[in-house]
Amino acid sequence: MHREPGGSSPLEAVGRAGVPGGRHGAGPGRYETLVRVGQREGVAMLTFTCPERAADVVPNQPEQRYLRMLSEGLSQAHGWSPARCRRYFASCGVDDAVA
Repeated sequence: MHREPGGSSPLEAVGRAGVPGGRHGAGPGRYETLVRVGQREGVAMLTFTCPERAADVVPNQPEQRYLRMLSEGLSQAHGWSPARCRRYFASCGVDDAVA
């Protein structure tokens, strides 16, 4: 989050589930909370999120270029057409999804 890497990395501890609850707040900014979401074939799966609870955050619409990136991934991974992507985004409450 706009800082030089350094110091001790929490990735290893979170990856080993050595952090209680599998969470670590790496800093005060957005997307600086690391979460261990599971394990696949012996490898830890991690993601990052904001420190607030979902119920405490006012949602906003994703940008079109982000939706295009998601559409490309859904197309490559699952063969979804642009129309199917648009229907899926609309079912998630995304307005005017351009895929």
